[in-house]
Amino acid sequence: MEHCDLIELFDFLGKKWAFMVFSNIDENGKSFNELHNLMGKKINQTLLSERLKKMQEFGIVRKQDDYYHLTNSGRELKVILHRVKDWSITNTLVIPDKCHGKECVCHVIASNTLSIQH
Repeated sequence: MEHCDLIELFDFLGKKWAFMVFSNIDENGKSFNELHNLMGKKINQTLLSERLKKMQEFGIVRKQDDYYHLTNSGRELKVILHRVKDWSITNTLVIPDKCHGKECVCHVIASNTLSIQH
């Protein structure tokens, strides 16, 4: 992966809902509706579709029989992101209480008890 590709991936994962959508796709795969429900139906369906399409373009997710599955590189990325999550817990990463007048995705993550599995 070139340096620019890595920057593009980090930029994408930093977009609203992208990380959460990716994190909720497990080994069994998830349907569009399952992912939408896991987000508490707070994500716009058009945005969810765009995020999933972009993940397919990055090659970290594939769609098969109306289910979204992690690719081999997606599974590898999930392990890495799990390590980043562990780092943030160990280093007491501070998450802002307010998100500039908008609902924080972090609040949805906390309410759904999101965990990244590897």
